[in-house]
Amino acid sequence: MTPEVVLRVTGSYWRTFQVVRNQIVEFQFSYLFTGAIAAAIDPTYDTLDEEADDFFVYVTRMWEYWKDRDPEDFGGASSVAE
Repeated sequence: MTPEVVLRVTGSYWRTFQVVRNQIVEFQFSYLFTGAIAAAIDPTYDTLDEEADDFFVYVTRMWEYWKDRDPEDFGGASSVAE
């Protein structure tokens, strides 16, 4: 994946996770967000709870944070040792 790839999650109860490149949806997966019930009745429910309840929201937010970082920021070597 490259930085121009966009990950997106839409919907509330019935959600859709998408991988978009050059404005073309390359992958799409729809699912029932079971954490929506907790979100509806828990006044303290926040984004941290949502990330814990929905893996695709977590991945999308982490991708937004890391996608433009230098590979050196990941701490690993960029080449394979021989």
